[in-house]
Amino acid sequence: MLTFNAVNAFPFRVDWAFARMRENVTDFDKLESPRLALDRFDRILRKWLNEDRLFQRLALGVVVLAPVTDRLEGYRAVQPYLPAVKLSPETSSDFQYQINRPRISTVVTGLKVNRLSHWSVAVQRQIGFVGTLQGLHQAEAFETYACRAALDVNSDADRTEPLPREHVSNLWQEFEGLAIELANGGDVP
Repeated sequence: MLTFNAVNAFPFRVDWAFARMRENVTDFDKLESPRLALDRFDRILRKWLNEDRLFQRLALGVVVLAPVTDRLEGYRAVQPYLPAVKLSPETSSDFQYQINRPRISTVVTGLKVNRLSHWSVAVQRQIGFVGTLQGLHQAEAFETYACRAALDVNSDADRTEPLPREHVSNLWQEFEGLAIELANGGDVP
């Protein structure tokens, strides 16, 4: 698999991106585990975080996909991660659930840490066409499904002072742990 790393710099903002590119475009990316994927990204980012920089805000975004065979299996698979939601796989469609369950940081006293999670069952459709003298005709179609969790762990947007420089690395580690907790345990307060 190809790996893609990018840095986008804007005034007062820097975005780092780490992506695993799919070899087969008809299938969802199968990441080994959220922890292993974060460890790979962490090796790149940790050095940068430890440089002499001031951060007013810090955020970690993770998308976790778990391939399933169809929508029904997806709804059944995502249900245990959402104890506050009652899905009816046979009669429901177009499911999306988003919630923020903030916590107070264990690293920076009084800092509110947002734990935003967005849950869905995603479908990827790929359609092939063949052109003939009579026009364009559909030749083949593939659908793949996956349970999808988009996780965003971030420091309070209302904070006006910089994060304590000596705690940024440990705060990042706390964010990783919270993302792993969400990915493995689902929507828990």
